[in-house]
Amino acid sequence: MSEMIVSNDNLSVTFVSQFDIDLQNIDALSCMEHLGLMNTDIPLQTLTLEILGSGVYKLEFLDQQGRTWKQRLSIETPVDRMTFNGNVNDFWELGELPHIVAVRAHLFRLMRTPPTLLSVSAVWDGEV
Repeated sequence: MSEMIVSNDNLSVTFVSQFDIDLQNIDALSCMEHLGLMNTDIPLQTLTLEILGSGVYKLEFLDQQGRTWKQRLSIETPVDRMTFNGNVNDFWELGELPHIVAVRAHLFRLMRTPPTLLSVSAVWDGEV
């Protein structure tokens, strides 16, 4: 198991994978960029992604107002297609969804390509 911690400005992200993640991995870098952009529109506290079982992940966002976005993601093989269900009881604005979709897409690619992603945790320091 390998752990890579990437920090910039007010964001610290820990990627845990089966093997080392290249520090220049385009999806890891793009994920960091989108998380930063997302925080501009949606002040966030945390993001967590963890594997629950074979091809099943749990994704959660918590914003600074206490709203949560929870989804279970299932990666179907060999089709390599993601399906999901959610427990989104809090109100989210339509304009916030593209950020969530973009971050989820980068995480999906990191989950599907070696070194297979096992978990991600992101913490913001509260500054926007």
